Amino acid sequence: MKKYLILFFCLYFQSFVLASEVDVKVFNVSVPVQKTSLKEKVKSNFKSQNVKKEPDITVSETDGLYTIKLDTKLLKGEFKPYVVTNLKTNEEVFEETGARLVINAGFFDPKNHQTVSYVTIDGQQILDPHNNKSLVENKHLQPYMDKILNRSELRVLKSNTTGELKYDIALHNDKAPDGYMILHAVQGGPGLVPELRLAEEFFVLTDKDGTIISQSASSLAKYARTFVGIKDNNLYFIIATREHPISLPDAAVILKEAGFEKGMAFDGGGSVSVDFRDTNLHIISDKDQTARKLKSFFIVTNARQANPHAYKLINRNSAN
Repeated sequence: MKKYLILFFCLYFQSFVLASEVDVKVFNVSVPVQKTSLKEKVKSNFKSQNVKKEPDITVSETDGLYTIKLDTKLLKGEFKPYVVTNLKTNEEVFEETGARLVINAGFFDPKNHQTVSYVTIDGQQILDPHNNKSLVENKHLQPYMDKILNRSELRVLKSNTTGELKYDIALHNDKAPDGYMILHAVQGGPGLVPELRLAEEFFVLTDKDGTIISQSASSLAKYARTFVGIKDNNLYFIIATREHPISLPDAAVILKEAGFEKGMAFDGGGSVSVDFRDTNLHIISDKDQTARKLKSFFIVTNARQANPHAYKLINRNSAN
């Protein structure tokens, strides 16, 4: 009897083990467990860390015509205006701010150092052409002052709710879109895209028949120029150097054919200047190759600085 009991328990235990093995096999087949080796994990991490990143600022050049693209989604540092009380060269501002990029911006009077363009920084109007008596008290210009003071400007708009930034070109008197404030702005002109606004912004004067009888900023002649175009909320600065001079009507055609949604011009001629730290790019366009002293600039701050927003705090009256 004892032998039968021992045999029974042995057979029962064996059947239990066999059944368990079958269950394990079925479980392993239905839900396979995949293990990643340490070597594969390290290799995967290495690949993810070495993915080539798109640059936030790119520069291309053809025959003296430069295109500087600012990818605003990737941009390191802040794009904003910068102004000086006493005129300075582009390179001087480049050195004193430590900025990555500096480009010439608005119009000014080199004789009295006063602005001809409005400039807004951090929501405050810093430069106002009304303070330039040589401009507003000029009897020959007074009949056209409304056009001069309402010229196009490049704007950085900030959402009142999300803080999102948008880039736009509008006439100075145009209101910001609903839900946005004007964070930064620099006036220049004329508007080039979607339409060329030479007469509307008093860059040419026409008679009753529409014949041009005078021009300002040598608008119809070929000179070095600074332009900006907007496409997909990215900024493209087009720099026409003395090696590739261009007229404003020609620039309007080029920017439109390039597919820019909006475009405008800034100060040109000897004022055209660029300094870009990433590639050691240095452009000056004055005839004798000496840099012209300027009033206002566009900068991209250095993201490594402790406070990239605290570049210049000036008294509004002293700046004008």
